[in-house]
Amino acid sequence: MKNNSYRPYFAVPDSSSTRPASSSIAPTSIGAPVIAAQMATNVDISDSKLWPDFVTKAFIDIMVDEVTKGNMPNDVFHNRTWTSMTTKLSSITNRSFKAGQLKEKMNRLRAMYREFYSLLQNTGFGWNAETNTVTASEEVW
Repeated sequence: MKNNSYRPYFAVPDSSSTRPASSSIAPTSIGAPVIAAQMATNVDISDSKLWPDFVTKAFIDIMVDEVTKGNMPNDVFHNRTWTSMTTKLSSITNRSFKAGQLKEKMNRLRAMYREFYSLLQNTGFGWNAETNTVTASEEVW
């Protein structure tokens, strides 16, 4: 079942979207300012409450550990691995998670990665891993 409620962080806002009053960039054209504003303001509230940064980081670390152990053959986690990851994440965060929540989060993370990778490949922007910043030539900016 496809999650149609996910709104990508790099999507251009439509006229029905609302912006916080603190946003100083108006969606007047498609380009870097709009994308930057969208990245800063397009956060799904329910996702950010259940998945604050430290929980997301813990989940990613758990997934990396499982992949390192060889528990993701053919790019798929088996049910017993999902159960194990759910138990680990719940114990680390003192929150109750279900395997379905983890699967949905992994799919959202995968979609965000693909969009960011595509952005880097197709816009002239780059990524500096040492400083964790976006790079671009003066012409691109």
